[in-house]
Amino acid sequence: MSSDTPASNPAGPGIARTMAFASALSGERDTADAADEVAGRIGEQLAGQRPDLLLVFASPHHAGNMARISSTLSRLLSPGCILGVTGEAVIGGYMELEGLPGLSVLAAVLPGVGVRGFAADDIRRIIARSERDLELGQRNSPEDRQRGDDEDLAELAQTTGVVRGHAGTILFSDPFSVDISSLFPPLMRARRLAWPEGSEGPGSPGASHAGRRAPIIGGIASAARKPRGNALLLNDRVMNSGLVGVSLTGRVRIDAVVSQGCRAFGPNLVVTSASEGVIRTLGGRPALDVLQELIEAMPEQQRQLLAHGIMLGRVVDEYKDRFGPGDYLMRAVVGVSQDQKAVGVADTMRTGSTVRFHLRDASTADADLALCMDAQALHGPPAGMMLITCNARGTRLFGTANHDATVVQKAFAEGEPGQELAKGGRAMNGPPRAIPLGGFFAAGEIGPVGEGVFVHGQTACVAAFRPLP
Repeated sequence: MSSDTPASNPAGPGIARTMAFASALSGERDTADAADEVAGRIGEQLAGQRPDLLLVFASPHHAGNMARISSTLSRLLSPGCILGVTGEAVIGGYMELEGLPGLSVLAAVLPGVGVRGFAADDIRRIIARSERDLELGQRNSPEDRQRGDDEDLAELAQTTGVVRGHAGTILFSDPFSVDISSLFPPLMRARRLAWPEGSEGPGSPGASHAGRRAPIIGGIASAARKPRGNALLLNDRVMNSGLVGVSLTGRVRIDAVVSQGCRAFGPNLVVTSASEGVIRTLGGRPALDVLQELIEAMPEQQRQLLAHGIMLGRVVDEYKDRFGPGDYLMRAVVGVSQDQKAVGVADTMRTGSTVRFHLRDASTADADLALCMDAQALHGPPAGMMLITCNARGTRLFGTANHDATVVQKAFAEGEPGQELAKGGRAMNGPPRAIPLGGFFAAGEIGPVGEGVFVHGQTACVAAFRPLP
């Protein structure tokens, strides 16, 4: 089984470099054969151009051989940077290989773009130095603390590539050894320094069409259920813990799509009493009583969706006049307390937050992703795409294979009416030419909601890469 996608804007030897993407997917179980196959296909598509970046996605079958994959890709393609992760399933083109061997590679030729790779150890040195200075009393005064914090932030920005001209950062992490969320606040501070308020805009490298700052997007490795079972790849370094990332600067725009695909039920509610992950009251009433009343008022057909679990959407930007599907950060309802009439949520909840209950629903997830991608299609096809989808989606949610990859690709397919483009998961007989695409099924998806960056569950996150004019 194999799949490859023709490179966008291919150029032959002696032709000036232009932005080009290529993708290839191999279903070979033998790692050496799979690596040779994808490298060969990528090389053919790029027609002699040297890729500046390879994004590598490997199924559990190849987790123990990431060094061989890196060596083969380096020898045959001479990339500037390799970033890789292992996942429960991998994605390439129109295909999602669930429960099967899979190696997927997305290659990018990025003229005029800086590529900076980094790993957890690079960041830990900065954190360790800061903690040491505090222990030694070298940051006792407010001035010393501010100066030390500024120096740490500047070094973090340089190390991670979140500097002036920052166009986006891709992160892959291991779920057992790092709290990836703890990295988001300093990265967002660095991003604000790279693109001060008012400097970003639809035409700038550091902003999407919506005028937001450059996205931070990625996913959490999902190939193993125990520590040190996953593999992360940065060039020739293979790690079984920590995180890896790459930042792009310069003449590329990365548009991030986060499709949460949940159906709201009931009205928006204000949290009037909460601590940590427990909501005690909503609108001044016991939270459990409110939830039970909303469930009792549901139509029977909708109530059947409760088997998939209940989600709570928290509004990220309280200053907006009205809230739509993209304004909520979804978190699972993890339990209730009959005695305290409270509801437990997999996140820290704060008094004064606006929330709304949601249900997981295949039809809503399908329509939401199609709508998000239709919005992207208004700006024309991207040069390449990365798709990170939750391992609870796929056939588990939709009952059919290749759903998210198909919906994403069909948004840019020519010659199909809009109603057909919105139908995900139907069998493709000779699919139209695909956008170069690679990705994997994650144990948590990293993507923006508003100006924030969060780890999500149940979502499909897409990074669309386009050249700047």
